[in-house]
Amino acid sequence: LAATGAPIIAFELKHVSQRWTRGHPPSMRKLAEDVVLALQRHGFSQAALLAHSFGTAVASVLMQTHPGVVRHVVMLDPICFNMYMPRLLRNFIYRRIGAAAASAAVHADMAATTANATTSGGASQLQQLPPPRVPGPDSGSAGSSSGLLGIVTAMLRGIAGVTLDLLMLGPARELHCTSLLCRRVVWSEINLWEHMVPEHCTVVLSGELTSHDGYRCSDGR
Repeated sequence: LAATGAPIIAFELKHVSQRWTRGHPPSMRKLAEDVVLALQRHGFSQAALLAHSFGTAVASVLMQTHPGVVRHVVMLDPICFNMYMPRLLRNFIYRRIGAAAASAAVHADMAATTANATTSGGASQLQQLPPPRVPGPDSGSAGSSSGLLGIVTAMLRGIAGVTLDLLMLGPARELHCTSLLCRRVVWSEINLWEHMVPEHCTVVLSGELTSHDGYRCSDGR
């Protein structure tokens, strides 16, 4: 960005930076107003926005309240297009330790049971499969196959699940993040519907996603 020679104003959202911050967390509308004030202070009436993750929430509110300020917007891994989806909010705000490991074990049980049924009796037996076993505190193998390989697989799956939970719970349960997300954010105001998307808009998705029809999407496609 610096190589373009264009002036750059970088905003730090202090209440999601995992450090001690004075004062109450601002609302999303206040953050959007701060962007407008900063642009005016530096003598700019318009700007090209570059926002990532939670920053796209601020960009969304800015585009809704001050559409004339945004000349172009680039959103990296935006959260503002699916705020109505309960899984997103539940995973980030209400997730508990062990949730990922338990989910992985259930999927492993389903896959193993399906494979066994297909091998032994054909696809017709799939309708009579027992429900997947949800691992409890006394589950030694976490739904994996018996024997040493099953124990090792279960241990690796459990470590991976707890690691994922800790990575999620670290930022989500930090004092300022919790205060901002649970007290100052109105999720319905953040969601950017199709008719609100500006003409000059670029959306970049990283990683791998699954669309509603089940197809795999990767590399931003």
